[in-house]
Amino acid sequence: MAKKYWVTTQWPHDRDAGEEPHENICAADGKGGILSSIQEGDIVFIYETKRGKHPVESPPLQTGCQSVVTIAEVKDTVESNDDPPTEYTDGTSISWKYFVEASAICSDGRVCRAELNGILGYSPDYNLHGFGTNHSGVMEIDITQARKLKTIFCKNPVDGAECPCEFVI
Repeated sequence: MAKKYWVTTQWPHDRDAGEEPHENICAADGKGGILSSIQEGDIVFIYETKRGKHPVESPPLQTGCQSVVTIAEVKDTVESNDDPPTEYTDGTSISWKYFVEASAICSDGRVCRAELNGILGYSPDYNLHGFGTNHSGVMEIDITQARKLKTIFCKNPVDGAECPCEFVI
């Protein structure tokens, strides 16, 4: 089966608390259908949003960098869980029912929102809220888009880091 390429959105991680780079793909209950097409070996570009919902009894989220922050390789197919919904301070809850394990290849580059939007055919100022198939936060992209994202990501290192961009798309 041919390798596929994906973009997903994630809320900001707490880098000050030493949270690991963004990995994995998650989808809420009712929005996980797209994840069944994701296979081991696929590549995912993970975009960090500016803001996200604030879970109850958790520290507030940092402001995200509004960029692709990680390129990861999918390690397994979709799994589902019966975890209770996550409660948020705005009174809402989300059941993050579907999960695909991925492992970071590189988190040392960036693709800003405007560049990502241009490659995906969106307006440069689109905030990616409601992004993806069935508003899942996940979208399949073609190999040309994936190559463009990788090229930009590897040309924009964070803090002078050297991104190991030897992997081939």
